[in-house]
Amino acid sequence: MQYLSLTKLTSHVSIVGAQSKILPKHITLYEIPHLNGFESDVNTLSLVSHVFRTYGPLIDPKTKKPLFTTDNWKTAKHVLDLIQNGYLSDPPGIPPYTVVGLDKKAGGLPIYRCARGTNATEGGVHKHIRARLPKCGASLRHVNAALHDFVLYHNLSVCVNSNLPFSDRLLTINPKVGTKNSTGEPYKGHLCIWITHDLQDRRSALQNVLISPSQITGWVNGNHYVPTAEVLGILPIPLEIRESSGMAAYVSGPIVNATTGVKKKPQRYDFLAQMQGTRKPVLPVHTMAEKLMFRTLMSSNREFNPPNVSEPPWNQAVKIWNASVDKSGETSGLYYKVIFVPNTGHGTRS
Repeated sequence: MQYLSLTKLTSHVSIVGAQSKILPKHITLYEIPHLNGFESDVNTLSLVSHVFRTYGPLIDPKTKKPLFTTDNWKTAKHVLDLIQNGYLSDPPGIPPYTVVGLDKKAGGLPIYRCARGTNATEGGVHKHIRARLPKCGASLRHVNAALHDFVLYHNLSVCVNSNLPFSDRLLTINPKVGTKNSTGEPYKGHLCIWITHDLQDRRSALQNVLISPSQITGWVNGNHYVPTAEVLGILPIPLEIRESSGMAAYVSGPIVNATTGVKKKPQRYDFLAQMQGTRKPVLPVHTMAEKLMFRTLMSSNREFNPPNVSEPPWNQAVKIWNASVDKSGETSGLYYKVIFVPNTGHGTRS
């Protein structure tokens, strides 16, 4: 959910080179009325357009340039288009903004909660997740566990306040997330939801045996639903990509030498390989062994450096690479690679 705080700092605009014009010094939310339906509101469109046309050309006192650049004017046009099409209108009878508190640092201005939500993750997730992840010297297993722990707290009721001591962060109730958004009430209770699931099941099973047993009501028991197939954290390599890239599936447990029966030590990054579902982990080229192998393949293998072709056939080249990785030992420093298509417009890379 999105929270809006109107401050005096953001609403004030210095007027330079336009002293002859009579312009308002402050703009508040109350000057732009709520819309009563999904239809475009001509009055609001006129007001917002007037604000853009009035303040956009003003000269910034520091840069000596207009406040609105060419990109800013394009953004302003998009905003006006949204208003004209009715996309910023309020649904009939549903107030999208509710007051959740007052900003004491801004002279008591109200803080609004927006029911529309937002696709921005900076304030709700990225800002708080930094305080929950290990700082340095942490393994992938540690980081992955910390990420799952953060999501559980975030979805229930807790959102880290980075201004508090670490010992107090886990107890900071934040009404922005999880249970508050779903039920209107903050979450109360411990955060090991699996214990609550089991307690509810046991009490239901013994309700005809115990005398006046108390039941856990209002609780959505996750044991009664099909688990989601979504994965959080380290994503597994899809089967079709694994097969098309010539990668073997992950083998659980220590590898045993068929001749001597001696168990080998787990490979490096074994946890990553397990999460990805591949025999060896998929990593970028980073070791000296991989750099040497890439240099050798580029100079001797036609798939990596085909004559008279601007782009190598990476789908074949990656199979050659991964086949060589399978033949190498567990401590060779060679790891699987996959083909991906970056958002750069330069085609496929391996």
